[in-house]
Amino acid sequence: MKALAVADDLSGAAEVAGVAWRMGMATVVSTSMHLDYPSETEVVAADADSRSKTEKEAAEIWREWGERAAAAASPLFYKKIDSVLRGHLSVELKACLDAGPWMRALVVPANPERGRVVRDGFHRVKGTALEQTEFARDPRFPLRSSRVEELVTDSVSVKARRGLKGLGPTKIAVGDTETIADLRAWAAVKDQYLLRAGASPFFAELLRGIGGSERMKAATPELPETGGTWLVSGSASERAVSFTERLEIEGWPVVRSDETPVLPGTPQLLVARHPRQRSSEPPGVLTERLARVVEQLLRSKPGVPPHLCLEGGETAAAVLKKLGKASLSLLREWEPGVVTLKADGLLVTIKPGSYPWPPDLLKES
Repeated sequence: MKALAVADDLSGAAEVAGVAWRMGMATVVSTSMHLDYPSETEVVAADADSRSKTEKEAAEIWREWGERAAAAASPLFYKKIDSVLRGHLSVELKACLDAGPWMRALVVPANPERGRVVRDGFHRVKGTALEQTEFARDPRFPLRSSRVEELVTDSVSVKARRGLKGLGPTKIAVGDTETIADLRAWAAVKDQYLLRAGASPFFAELLRGIGGSERMKAATPELPETGGTWLVSGSASERAVSFTERLEIEGWPVVRSDETPVLPGTPQLLVARHPRQRSSEPPGVLTERLARVVEQLLRSKPGVPPHLCLEGGETAAAVLKKLGKASLSLLREWEPGVVTLKADGLLVTIKPGSYPWPPDLLKES
C-alpha cells in the first residue's frame, strides 16, 4: 500500500479515492477500520465517520486511526478534511499527533479549482468570505468566521512557500494557498514527522510525489446496466435542496423519509429525501430514517437494483451501513468529488451536498 487516506465522512473518502483513481492507482474505499483490501491495492481511502460524532467520540476515533496508520507504515498517511474546514478539526489533528510518530500537522484546505482559497489566513469561496456564504448556515457546523486560526483552534496561519520554520511550539499549521503552484510547494515540503491534512487537491499533489500520474479521462463513462436511477439526498445545502425541487417539478416521483416507504410502481427515476420543513430532531436521527426508507424500498424492488446516487457524506455512510456494504471498488471519477463505486453488484455514486451533479449523470447544469 502506497497511501492510506482517511476522511471524516464518506463523501470525503470517496473524493480522495477518485483522486487516486485519476492518478492511475488501484484504489478501494472502506467504511471499516479493519482495512481488508486486495493485495494489489495501492491506495485505501477510509471513512472514519467522525464528523457526525461528538468531539470526545471524534478524538477517540482519530487516536485509533493514528495508531493504525503508524502501524501500517505506508509511505503516505493523509487526513482528508472538508475544504471549508467544517468538523472537529483541531481535536482530531491533536489526537492523531498524540497517537502517531508525527511532530506537527500541515493543513492545506484550499481547492483553487472550485474557488476555495486561503489568503493571508482568511478563507474565501469564489471571492466571498466564508462567513458570508451558505456555509455560515450549515445545520451542524455553522461557520461564523473566515479566519483559519479561529476555524482550526490552536493553529497558526503560514504563508505559501515560506516553509514551516520558526513556528515555535505550535503543532498545527494552516497553509495559505491560492494556486496549484502553491499546492505543489506545500507538497514538496520534506519532513518524515509531518502529518499531512487537507482537501483533495493537496492529496493529488502528494500522490504525484510517490508515483501517481494523471490518466486520460474517458469521453463517456461506461457503467453496468442498472434498474433505474435513485437520487438519495440527505444534504441541507442550498444547491441540493433546489436541485431536488427541480427534479420534482420535472416529474420525478418522490419518497420522503417521514412517509411509509412504498415504491410508486416500478420507477426508473426516484428521489428519496427529507421533508422540506425544518425538524427539531437531531440530524443523525433524520439521516438514519432516510437510510431505513431506502433499504426498505430496495427490498421491495424486483429485478436489477437501481443506481444509487447518494448526496451528502453522512447520508451515503448511513445507507451503505444499512445495506451492509463495507468495502467498495472504484469504477470512475466523473469529476473531482463525484465518484462511482461498486459493492456486491450494487452501483453507487457519491458526492458532497455542496457539489453539483455532473450533467451526464443527472442532467444538472
